[in-house]
Formats: sequence, C-alpha cells, structure tokens
Amino acid sequence: MLAARPDARFVFVGGVDPHGARYAEEVRGRAAALGLEGAVSFLGHRDDAVRLIAGADLLLVTSRLLPGFHGWREGGPLVAAEALHVGTPVVAYDDPAVVELLDGCGAVVPTGDVESLARTTAALLASPEQRSTLAACGRRRALDLRLDRAVAELVDVYRAVAAR
Repeated sequence: MLAARPDARFVFVGGVDPHGARYAEEVRGRAAALGLEGAVSFLGHRDDAVRLIAGADLLLVTSRLLPGFHGWREGGPLVAAEALHVGTPVVAYDDPAVVELLDGCGAVVPTGDVESLARTTAALLASPEQRSTLAACGRRRALDLRLDRAVAELVDVYRAVAAR
C-alpha cells in the first residue's frame, strides 16, 4: 500500500479492549518491525474522534472475529455510521452488520483479505472523484440512520400491529 501511496498516513483511534491488549501490542510491534513508525500513529481514546474522522480521506473498518473471542461480532459499528454522517468514505471488511449499515455507500472487501483491502484503499486514495461519490452516498445513507427516523418507523410498526 505504501509503495503505491508513500504519503499515506494511518491513524488508529480508540482505546484498547482489555481482552485484546496482547493483540494491540502485536499490531504495534508489527508496525515497528516493518519500519512504519512514520506512517502509522496509535492515538488511543480521543474525545474528538469524529472530528478526526471528518478530516480523514478514508475510514477503514477492519473488525473481525479474533481467536479467543468466541461468538463476538461487530454489532453495527458506530464508527462507520459516524463516517457516513460526516462524509468520510468507508472501506470495510464484509461483515454482515457493516455491509447492512453501509448499504452500498462504502467499499467492501472480503474479511481478512489484506491485499484487496490495500488495493481498494490505494485506488480510493488515488481517486478524489470516487471518494466524493462515496461521501455523498454516505451522507444520504446517514439520514436513514437517524434516531428520530428509527423511532418514527418503530411507532408506525406498532400502530400497524395494534390496528390489526
């Protein structure tokens, strides 16, 4: 990925899950072993995370089931919804919850396929037009994800059931 886009910078935002502390250390160690210190930053928890997302060219959602986390799945990642809302294009693994959330307004690659993830990321970084298209789609999709709309739709369902 960096061979194609040597100016790319990757930022990991968010606290480390206590159950995944060893994995987080492995990721940091791997980045250091590959000499990526200048391209990768680990910021930890940030209160301004949405602002950082808004300033990013892309958001990568690469959550996946890890060994030892039996049964845990990403429920509907808030970070992807936040990215849609602020118009930051999303590249994600094809977890069903993420695919449903994006609803065609993001780029999806097979879970764990790092080469596809890198190719898709590089292609989007090279194409402001594609990023703009995904951003516009994401903003429209974010309107469907608003709580007031979800509550109104739920009320309509209850009314329809009660009317029967």
